[in-house]
Amino acid sequence: FWGGGLHINTSPLSVGEAQANVFFTTWISFFCSVVNCGVWRISAGRISIAEFVNNHHRETTYNWFWTLFFSVICAGSMCSSYANREYVQFYFRGESFTLSQRDWIVAMGTMWGLV
Repeated sequence: FWGGGLHINTSPLSVGEAQANVFFTTWISFFCSVVNCGVWRISAGRISIAEFVNNHHRETTYNWFWTLFFSVICAGSMCSSYANREYVQFYFRGESFTLSQRDWIVAMGTMWGLV
């Protein structure tokens, strides 16, 4: 549910692209839902997700979790930009340029390779 809402409200050519309040409100709502899920888990007598990650037997699990989280967001953003590539413009030092199909594939492969 929230994945769809985030995509609809924050992808290129969406309302969130032109209206910062929609963009940031969507992300704030998503994080509030995640926090609410955590509160529910604790009140239901279950271990919270943060507690599970922090108390995992491997000490680096916490760092890997956040790396995965932000990598998936970046990779999803790259795929959204690729889907709307005819409307996306890149600027470097004031000059506009476009990416070839091969450049898009390399960029997406790199992003998903990081995930």
